[in-house]
Amino acid sequence: MRMVPTLIGAMSVCSPAWADIAPFLGAHCGTSEVIYIEETSAGFNEHTVCDYLSDPVIKSRSIEASLACRNVYVLDASTDPITVEETDHQNIVLRMHRTADNENYDAFIDGAPIGRFGACG
Repeated sequence: MRMVPTLIGAMSVCSPAWADIAPFLGAHCGTSEVIYIEETSAGFNEHTVCDYLSDPVIKSRSIEASLACRNVYVLDASTDPITVEETDHQNIVLRMHRTADNENYDAFIDGAPIGRFGACG
């Protein structure tokens, strides 16, 4: 069990330029999971929080990012700071490539396809 002051963004290593990353920012929904891309961090679903290990490689139709990820679970929200548990620490490479219709992204983790993701909601 660890005491962590905040869950997202507190441990970020770098912050890519807003203009370059702007088209990729936000929540991207797949059939069973969500990918969140933020300026200072990324994540999956509700519990997986990732920090950029280096600046993402951003091209007009794709983004590739080396990420340090961990699952974060709130154990006690009444403490100050909130008590959380971090598990499953791993480094991955996330790549998202815009599809031909310019509406969706095909996503890959460590080169393996994980699905097609589009706008949430």
